[in-house]
Amino acid sequence: MSKRLEEQFHQIVDRMEVEARSAIRQAFDEQVAGVSVPERVHSLEIIGNSDIAVTKAARHFDVTFIGQNLSGYSDGSNMIHPDVIALRSGKPVLVVPHRDPSSDLARRVVIAWDGKRAAARAVGEAMQLFGPFADASVLRVGSQDASADYWARQLCTNLSRHGTQAEDVSKMAKGSVAQTILDHCADFKADLLVMGAYEHSKFSEDILGGTTNDVLSSLIIPCFMAH
Repeated sequence: MSKRLEEQFHQIVDRMEVEARSAIRQAFDEQVAGVSVPERVHSLEIIGNSDIAVTKAARHFDVTFIGQNLSGYSDGSNMIHPDVIALRSGKPVLVVPHRDPSSDLARRVVIAWDGKRAAARAVGEAMQLFGPFADASVLRVGSQDASADYWARQLCTNLSRHGTQAEDVSKMAKGSVAQTILDHCADFKADLLVMGAYEHSKFSEDILGGTTNDVLSSLIIPCFMAH
């Protein structure tokens, strides 16, 4: 490629980027027009790998809202991975599905509970931001475990002390763990799923797949996650 052709190519790319940014800004302005608290709404222009850039921004706010990725996960720099944002930012993430969610967010909540740190963090963060919930279903997926059942009931007791009517539910997986969770959300008529991000290697989550990825790829209600 000659130097002149290279310059022309860069000019075209720069012009396309400016036009894309302008279109995004216009769409943003249209969406927030008429909001009741305009002083709390502003846009940020961040450049670079999406996960890295959004993670850096997320550390400075209470919660990050991310739209569902309908095309599946990718290594492309323009793809955002909510679980990565939750892991690296130390802040919670709310993934909003493509389908418009119910207006009654955080009234009926399913908590995917495995008794681990990330799930506990997600419940605590969700209670601070949304609570108390109207009804909560604390769902355990797996074999019968008297100790795990006991501690799930203790979580329900704690939620009740915060004004949330809660029940503990234990189910064997039908198909995948993710599908069992999603099916329970539908049966419970939940408007929010609360879960911890993965508790194991991110490498194995990406290569082998995992509950986090499977839930997010088939999400039909908002999912609140933390790590």
